[in-house]
Amino acid sequence: MAMKEVLILSIYFLSIFVLTTVGGDFVPSEIYRRMDYLDKRKEVKLFWKFDEIHITFEVHVKTTGWVGLGFSPKGGMKNADIMIGWVSDGKVTISDRHGPMFGNGFPDLDADQNIETFDGRECNGVTMIKFKRKLKTCDQDYDQTIGEDTIRLIYAFGLSDPVNDTLSISDMHAFSNRGSKSAVLLSGSIAPPVYANERHYSFDILNNGTDIPTQETFYNCRLIKLPILTKKHHIIKMEPLVDEKFIDNVHHIVINRCGKPPNDSLVGSNVECYGDKAPRDCSYIIAGWAVGGGDFYFPEDAGLPLGTPDSPTYVVIETHYDNPMGIEIRDFSGFRIHYTPDLRKHDAGTLTVGHITTGFELVIPPKQDKFTVLGQCDAECLAAGMEAAGLDNITLFATFPHTHLAGRSIRTRHIRNGTELPLIAKDDSYDFDYQETRALTKYRVVQKGDTLITQCTYSTTYNTKTTFGGLGTSNEMCLTFLYYYPYIPVKLCIGSPSATFNALATIVPFYSVSYKKITTGMSNMYDLVITSPGRFYNETLGDAMNQIDWTKPIVDSYNQQIRKGKQRQHCGSFEQTNIERDRLVDLVNIASPYVESEKSCTPSGDSLNVDVMAAECPSSDGSGVQMP
Repeated sequence: MAMKEVLILSIYFLSIFVLTTVGGDFVPSEIYRRMDYLDKRKEVKLFWKFDEIHITFEVHVKTTGWVGLGFSPKGGMKNADIMIGWVSDGKVTISDRHGPMFGNGFPDLDADQNIETFDGRECNGVTMIKFKRKLKTCDQDYDQTIGEDTIRLIYAFGLSDPVNDTLSISDMHAFSNRGSKSAVLLSGSIAPPVYANERHYSFDILNNGTDIPTQETFYNCRLIKLPILTKKHHIIKMEPLVDEKFIDNVHHIVINRCGKPPNDSLVGSNVECYGDKAPRDCSYIIAGWAVGGGDFYFPEDAGLPLGTPDSPTYVVIETHYDNPMGIEIRDFSGFRIHYTPDLRKHDAGTLTVGHITTGFELVIPPKQDKFTVLGQCDAECLAAGMEAAGLDNITLFATFPHTHLAGRSIRTRHIRNGTELPLIAKDDSYDFDYQETRALTKYRVVQKGDTLITQCTYSTTYNTKTTFGGLGTSNEMCLTFLYYYPYIPVKLCIGSPSATFNALATIVPFYSVSYKKITTGMSNMYDLVITSPGRFYNETLGDAMNQIDWTKPIVDSYNQQIRKGKQRQHCGSFEQTNIERDRLVDLVNIASPYVESEKSCTPSGDSLNVDVMAAECPSSDGSGVQMP
C-alpha cells in the first residue's frame, strides 16, 4: 500500500469547517464545529451549533429561491416541523411551519412562531439563511424536540422567491430539489487539533477498483493488510473517501479490525459480507461512515496505536451498495487514515459492549411493536483490563451504536455501586442507514467496579418469522463500540441471558435436539434438529418456533424469563489470554435507577419572527478562510 506524507498546516485545520460553498466563494458567517451535506450533489450544506437551551442553524443552498429545512418523524413531510426562508429585496424572511397530518402537502404556518432570524444573503448563486430556535419549545402540536437521538432532516428549495413575499402552493419545489438525511444534531464535536510540531502521514484503505455485482443491494468485504511500521505511531484522524462517480450508490462504509490473523492469500480479495467466504473474527468496528458523514478526529491528547504488537494488522473494509438501476460499478471508495510518529499522551482503544451475537443467544419474537433485550458488560471484566494496564478508570469520548433493520432504540447504561448514572449514550430513534461514530458531548469516566448495560429495543411488527442474532442484515445485533483512553487489553465485554434456551423449551416445547449444520454463516436455531417430542420431531428448532403463535401472554412469559436470573458473560482480549473468560454472572442489582429529567419549555414570545435586513456578501482571500 502506497505511503505518502501529508503536510497539514494550521490553516488547513481551521478551514475544515469554513470551506466555501459549491459554486462560489461564500463562507459561513462564523466558525462552526459541525457541518453536514444533506444531499449527494453537495448543493445543500448545513452548519449548526448548540448550547443547553438553543440550537442555531445556518443553511447554504445552491439556489436564488426559497430554502426549506425540517425535522421529520420518518423522513417525509407528514407531521414534520419545517422552517422556510428566503432573501428578497434586501430582506430576510423565515417562518415556522408544519407538514400535513397525512402525506405530502403545503406546509402551513404555526400559530406560535418559535424562530429567531439572525442573518441571510444571496451571493454567487447561493442562498444562506441563519436562525435560532429552542431545543424544546412550548408548541406541543407542531414543534419537534431536538435531543441526542437520530433525527430525520428534510430539505427542499425552489428556484425563485415567493411572489409578494408570501409562500403559496404555486411555489412547489422540483422533484429533484428535495430529500432527507439522518443526523445526530446534539453529538459532541472533536475539533481538529492544531499541532505546529506534529508530523502527519497517511495511507488509504480502499476498495481499489472493486467490481460490484449489478444487484440492488450488495455488501462487499475486502481484506486489507495494514502497512508495517517499525515503531509505534498514533492514528489521529479517519477521513472517508467516497468515489464521486458512485456517490449515489455507496451507502455506508465500515472498517472492521480482525482479531486472529487471517490467511495472507486472502488479502485484497473481495467477497460478499456475512457469507461463508467472509473473513472470520473481523467484526470489531474502528471506523464508520454513512451518506453525508464527515471526518472523525481523535481528541488532541489521544490516538489509536499503530506499529505495536497489539495494534491492528489486518482490517476488513465493508461497503454497502445501493444499486436500484443495476449499473456497473467499479468502486474506489474507502478511508484515508491519518497518523503521526509524534505520540500523544494517551493510547486510545475501542471496546465492544452489548449482547452476545449468536442465533442461540439473541432471539426476538415476530409481530412485536417493542421488544427489549439487555446485554451486560460485567464489572469484573472491566476491572481485569484496568488492573492489567495499571489503571483505576478509563475515559469514554465517542460511541458507535449498532443494531440491524429491526432496531429502534439503543442505550448504553452505566451502573456504579447499585446506582445508575446518566446514560452514556442513547438513540431512541435509531436508523440502520445512519452508521457513524458519534462524539460524546461530555466525556464519561468508567471506574474499576462499574458495570455497563447495552439495552436494545426492536420492532418486528411486519416480521412473520422469529429473528435471530447473527451477522446478516436480516439477523440482529445489539452492540455499542466505545472509544476511550487510556488503552486497556479488553476488546469484548458482552453478555446474554442464560435462561434463553430453557425459556424457549417451555414455548415450543422440545426435550432434546441434535446439532446439524444446515445454514450458511453463523449457526442459529435452524441448525438444531428436534429429536423429541413427536409434534416437532425432525424439524429444526427455528422452523418449530415459526409455527408458534406468539401471543402476548407467551411473549410476556418469555421476556420475564430472560430478563431475570444470570447472564452468560464473555470477556475477550486481543493479547492477554488470562483476561479471556466465559462465566455466569448475576445481573447487576440497580437499587437506584436513573430517571431522565424532562426538559422544560419556556414561551418564546411573539417577537421572534421579525424581518431582518440581508447582509452584504463576504469577501474571501481564496483560501477558504473567512477574511477578518
